[in-house]
Amino acid sequence: MLPQGWLMSGTVLAALRRPNGLIFQTMPKRNSSPSQTAKTGEFQQFDYGEKNREKNQEKYSQTSPPFYRIEDMTVLTILLSSGEDWVISTAEIQGLLPCIINLIHQEHFLDWNHWDHIWGLDAPQCMYRQMVGLMEKNP
Repeated sequence: MLPQGWLMSGTVLAALRRPNGLIFQTMPKRNSSPSQTAKTGEFQQFDYGEKNREKNQEKYSQTSPPFYRIEDMTVLTILLSSGEDWVISTAEIQGLLPCIINLIHQEHFLDWNHWDHIWGLDAPQCMYRQMVGLMEKNP
């Protein structure tokens, strides 16, 4: 049974019962990258690991992955976070905020989890309209 309050229309119900399998099994590097960041505290491209330094060398022309310099990213940014997120902690979000130079809006949804931004029934009322408005004001 799906958690109460999740949007179910337009999606295969069986896939919604196993969202991690549906999403993360098709993107193993994307799944690993946040956990690499959490372990190291470094925001960088995917690390192929100690045993695969040659893969890092092939991909990045160096034996370790390059770092992302968030403070050099000039794109306008809206940061939405949730209090029950199991992918990134509130403390990590707080550490990230000072690095974002073009932050136009930040909002924390205390009772939401990682998926509520996408599948929550109240997402349109709580954030979608506001996001569209911010994008219209900041093309």
